[in-house]
Amino acid sequence: MKLQKLSRIALKKMVKEYIKTGKDCFDFDYFKNLFPTQSEDYITKALILLDDDGFVSVSPYDGIAYMTILQTDGIVKLQEDTFFKKSLNFCRSVFSLFK
Repeated sequence: MKLQKLSRIALKKMVKEYIKTGKDCFDFDYFKNLFPTQSEDYITKALILLDDDGFVSVSPYDGIAYMTILQTDGIVKLQEDTFFKKSLNFCRSVFSLFK
């Protein structure tokens, strides 16, 4: 799996968990269970990519992303992406009526 796709899926799962339970702190085991076939190093790199974008805050320890905290920007980013995707699908369905 590509690094960007892994980070996008991780962000989506964190936001869903936050909306469902209010949890915004995720330990490394959470991600290891989400991506059992990926190496610890690869998962950590995906989370650091999200950290670089300001969507999460990663606390590294001993070479892994020991604790990851979901930031407000990550929630907003995912919600905006969902809104734009739904809007695009709506526009496509409206335009298909005129074909």
